[in-house]
Amino acid sequence: SGVYFQVTSNIDLDVSPYNTGAGWTPIGTGTGTTTRFYGNFDGNDLVISNLLINSSGTTYQGLFGSSVGSIIDLGLEDVSVTVNGSVASAYVGALVGRNYGTVTNSYVTGTVTSQRYNVGGMIGYNDGGTVTGSYTTTDVTAPIFIGGMFGSTSGTVSDVYATGAISGSNHSIGGLTGHLFGAGSITTSYATGTVSGPGSTGGLIGWLEDGDVSDSYATGDI
Repeated sequence: SGVYFQVTSNIDLDVSPYNTGAGWTPIGTGTGTTTRFYGNFDGNDLVISNLLINSSGTTYQGLFGSSVGSIIDLGLEDVSVTVNGSVASAYVGALVGRNYGTVTNSYVTGTVTSQRYNVGGMIGYNDGGTVTGSYTTTDVTAPIFIGGMFGSTSGTVSDVYATGAISGSNHSIGGLTGHLFGAGSITTSYATGTVSGPGSTGGLIGWLEDGDVSDSYATGDI
């Protein structure tokens, strides 16, 4: 904590070793409190493109695996994230697998696919974190707890939107988030993508277990 990073030019990850095999190794593994990202990451309104993740055996997948820190003003374009295997709560998101910190004024485009749970176009599980002024156009495919922005969220969300197509094979499938629970809140946000799944499927939220929603809407086909 207390350490600052700033992107100073656009970064294309379509180069070796990041574009072959398993691709990118996430920043912050999330397996313990000492291995999460605690710093401050300023995207400086620049873009990281062509993030590739092709993993079959590791949880906490994304540009950041697990973050307690701050991520601001970052564009993440043309991502290709594929995470398979048998572990249930894998926490898969193009930007952050599991977020305890803050994400502000950032966006993601591309595809996220997983056989696991808690899968989002930007964040797999927003675990009490704060996300504002951000969006995704990401297409997401997974079984349970899946959404255009979050797989699950128990944090504070405002002024965000998702436009990607969401396809789930089980339940808790939403255009913005698959699952809203705990003290989570969603304000002034929306989703416009097509959402498909066999159960607990909604244009904005798949399963609203608990939390507050205000001034938000969805327009996509379900």
